[in-house]
Amino acid sequence: MLNKIQIIGRLGKTPELKTTPNGTSVSSFSVATSEKWKDGTGAKKEETQWHNVVLWGKNAESASKFMKKGELHYFEGTMKYEEYEKDGVKKVASKIHVTNFKLLPNGQNTGGHTPDDSNLPPGYTGGRSSDEPDVTPNAGSSYGEDVPF
Repeated sequence: MLNKIQIIGRLGKTPELKTTPNGTSVSSFSVATSEKWKDGTGAKKEETQWHNVVLWGKNAESASKFMKKGELHYFEGTMKYEEYEKDGVKKVASKIHVTNFKLLPNGQNTGGHTPDDSNLPPGYTGGRSSDEPDVTPNAGSSYGEDVPF
């Protein structure tokens, strides 16, 4: 079986670095992907989907240093679902747990910041962090968004 997600999208906000109680770095934010087409009458249509992503360890640290709101980036990871309760109602949140990402070239970004290789740590490629924890859903977590299924 395979659980693999790949998206290229724009950051909904600049990543903020947080630390778990056990000292692991984590960063969560949303990424927008859009699809454009023309309908049967020739009218232009666009649909945007928002994806919740989470990065751990060195990936989270690098994202908070080099990524800015509005920039276009590539993300790869696994889809995980977390159940939680809000106002007495059980809900499900989906998140992409990122295991690999790439900062896209200058021409692909529109944010005020454009990373270049001279700012990246030596040998850094945005690869999987060896300190990514084995995450199990936290029933007490609340993400504030309903999943439409």
